[in-house]
Amino acid sequence: MKKPVILFLLFTLSIYSQLKTSKISYGLVIGNDKVMDNGPMADYYKEAKKNAKYVSFSLDFNDNEMLFYENMKMNGDNNNTSFSTAFSGVNGKYFKEKNSNIILNEVENKLLGNFLVKSSDNTKWVLSKESKKIQNYLCYKATTDVTVTNEVGTFKRTVIAWYCPKLPFSFGPKAFCGLPGLIMELQDRNIVIGVTKIELKTKSAVITKPNKGKIVTYEEYNKLIEDFSKKMKEENDGK
Repeated sequence: MKKPVILFLLFTLSIYSQLKTSKISYGLVIGNDKVMDNGPMADYYKEAKKNAKYVSFSLDFNDNEMLFYENMKMNGDNNNTSFSTAFSGVNGKYFKEKNSNIILNEVENKLLGNFLVKSSDNTKWVLSKESKKIQNYLCYKATTDVTVTNEVGTFKRTVIAWYCPKLPFSFGPKAFCGLPGLIMELQDRNIVIGVTKIELKTKSAVITKPNKGKIVTYEEYNKLIEDFSKKMKEENDGK
């Protein structure tokens, strides 16, 4: 009885080993949050939750690299999704090579210009036996702690990823990588980015590396934002 099972597994692995490129589509869900729902940005957050269903992302990858980005809106789309995108935490395009820990984030800042923000992927995942099905694929839970710095201070929070070993690609949304399978769902607090469509192809495709903007480190970019915000505040206080 074991032989057919082994043959089936070998056949399945053979199929996925032949895949050269893929396009994964993700949707966005923004859930309730006690602080945001009742805070000074409650109106913006309400708008973000309502229009999150109109936001979609794509993850393109081949054998060696990946690119994650937000999809263009359809012409005639009257829904304001800018707040939804802002609360999603996705900012521009994310590029990563398979055998490198460098993440390149192409950001178009309307006030400061275009940047290629360079950072290192030092994600340390904690794997769990907890599982659930997503798009009929069996997925397993993994967690990692990320450090966040904003005007309030610096703190840590836990990000949850659900990955699928049957899809043996170590990529995911916002360049979260390094798991033994494709990340099918990424949850950061009440923000969920989840797979809606999977397109697997055997023909190789070219992934275009972002090249628009001044190259800066993650720390340098945050300092630019901080200095600009401080300057604007001083100018407003002086009026």
